Amino acid sequence: MNAEFTFKQSFEDLLSIYKKYKIKKASLIGHSFGGVIATLFAEAEPKKVESVVLVGAPVSLQETFRNIISRCKKIYTDKNDKTNLNYISMLETMDTTTLEYSTYCFGHAMQNGFYSPKNPIEEAKSLYNMFKTDSILKVHAFQMSYEGPQGFWKNEKYTCIDLNKSLLAMEKLNIPVFGLYGKEDGLYSASQIEHVTEMFGSDRVFYLENCSHSVFVDRQKAFLEAFVHWLK
Repeated sequence: MNAEFTFKQSFEDLLSIYKKYKIKKASLIGHSFGGVIATLFAEAEPKKVESVVLVGAPVSLQETFRNIISRCKKIYTDKNDKTNLNYISMLETMDTTTLEYSTYCFGHAMQNGFYSPKNPIEEAKSLYNMFKTDSILKVHAFQMSYEGPQGFWKNEKYTCIDLNKSLLAMEKLNIPVFGLYGKEDGLYSASQIEHVTEMFGSDRVFYLENCSHSVFVDRQKAFLEAFVHWLK
């Protein structure tokens, strides 16, 4: 089946897994954009969802873009990097709903190391090394084609997604929401994580040191322990 890059098809894919394995109810773990899918699926199919765990997932894409620009602008200003400051100036005048705007924001985030911890723990170093040397993992672990973002932007205008109302609705649906974020994840400001904590409760959000966007790699033991704690 060809990928349509729509929420409807994503939900159908999830429902097919429920059907195949005879699952009545499950906890959904969504990393990054997967957290958007998990949240919207829970809102659409609440009887099938036990809980939702957001792992480095955005709540407001537009707020994330503003944070990236703000952080990058400070880095370039401190370095007196006039070339990249010019790029940021151009970015600040763009239509923030476009795919190009999103792509350039994430490009600057990657360029400035926002996806990686500065001092990874030994466990993480070992895992990252495995990704570099394993013939299958080094191709598929962190690679993403342009088709996904392009398709979801065309069909769902994902650059404007704001999950605040959907996440607040989870409480009324009796679906607990949990959050796992890294303190070195440059996509999100501390205030964004504070907002998430206020929504879910301090006992439902872990904000981890020496950890960036790939929480399950940067702090794998803490990542697994969180699920034991929350989902037991």
